[in-house]
Amino acid sequence: MKFSKWVVVGLLSFAAVFTAVMVALFCRYRVVPDTLITAVFAFLGGEAGVLGLIRHADARYRSDDPGASRKEQANEGKTDLP
Repeated sequence: MKFSKWVVVGLLSFAAVFTAVMVALFCRYRVVPDTLITAVFAFLGGEAGVLGLIRHADARYRSDDPGASRKEQANEGKTDLP
């Protein structure tokens, strides 16, 4: 399994445990730390977003020839006229 998949599993597991703990705190004390909840979910969302950007970049620019995508982009607008 790729490292990024382990990171996603870890993020989802942590989010589930964190949510359960916050629900338990609310049931017991009728109050939750709003700033902590906001910060944790912002971090988790940011981490998942960056991971998605990395995977997108890997998929978009992966090829056997490292300069292939640049060559294709440079030749897109050109036409061969006799």
